[in-house]
Amino acid sequence: MHSIRTKITAITVCIMAIAMVIVALLGVVSLRDVGNRNASQTLLLLCETGQKNLNNYFENVEQSVEMVSDFVGSDLTSLDDEELQAHLDRTNEVFEMLTNKTNGILTYYYRIDPSVSATVDGFWYVNLDGKESLNQNAPTFRDSSLASFSVGYARAFLDSADTLRALIKKADVKMYEVKRSSKGES
Repeated sequence: MHSIRTKITAITVCIMAIAMVIVALLGVVSLRDVGNRNASQTLLLLCETGQKNLNNYFENVEQSVEMVSDFVGSDLTSLDDEELQAHLDRTNEVFEMLTNKTNGILTYYYRIDPSVSATVDGFWYVNLDGKESLNQNAPTFRDSSLASFSVGYARAFLDSADTLRALIKKADVKMYEVKRSSKGES
């Protein structure tokens, strides 16, 4: 083991082994960075797609609500029971048309206050099982506690929508942070 050939061979093998370890470590580090970068970009694209889908959903619902509101405001001309029933029928047709064109509608109702009409109630449709068509239920809004429940439910729904919007804004900030970090900015 004292010959020069043995020493040169041993040094060459050690240098090659060290070089292979260094190359392997560099490969592992760069693969990890590429994997992290790809995962970040994939998550970013998923978040952006989800955000766009939610924005589209909210915009469609808002547009439908505004269309019904505009229609009701322009169509209601009299509080006479016959005219009110005709108005209710026309409004129901608008609701049905918009329900078919708006995703995610689970229920809708139109309530006539008992102090306005003693005979015309309104309508109430529900689809909680996810089937294609909505089932008509008898509007039981004569009870004032149910009316206040309906208002509370609408407020809870609007609060939930506001919460979802806040979460989307937070997701927007997080996506921006991911974008910045994936581009190597600080």
